[in-house]
Amino acid sequence: MIPRELVELKLKPALQECERHLARLHYAASKGKTLFPMTGARYSDLSDADIATLDQLLIRFGKLQDAFGQRLLPAILIAGQEWQVTETFLDKLNRLEELGVIPSAIAWVALRDLRNNAMHEYPDEPEINAANLNKIFSSIPELEKNLIQARDYAIEHFAIA
Repeated sequence: MIPRELVELKLKPALQECERHLARLHYAASKGKTLFPMTGARYSDLSDADIATLDQLLIRFGKLQDAFGQRLLPAILIAGQEWQVTETFLDKLNRLEELGVIPSAIAWVALRDLRNNAMHEYPDEPEINAANLNKIFSSIPELEKNLIQARDYAIEHFAIA
């Protein structure tokens, strides 16, 4: 596949998918902002509507991070001829940081761990669930910052319009 085709068939669609998830994440965050900061007591008393809003928030955070990590970042590395099949994902993240695609490989891993932890619900631990939700909610700007930096890199280096 030639680079322009790669940009049009892989990179551009991956970026568009990430931007759709971000818009939906913003919507869910705006609907749920009155629920934060979350406490264990508040978590235990959530209405069905509140739970649906929080579910939407968690799902969109996860979908954005999945699309970003599994589609957009690899497409950027491949388009820039930086992809090494034998490298671990952490090696790829370090390379992305060196290139200026993401602000920090360590921060990316922390966001991923946060997402993984928040996807587990602890029925008898409302304080843990509340703390995980608070971390997700407060990490939305950082995830968005990562996406904006990757988008700007792609625009500058691969002429995505």
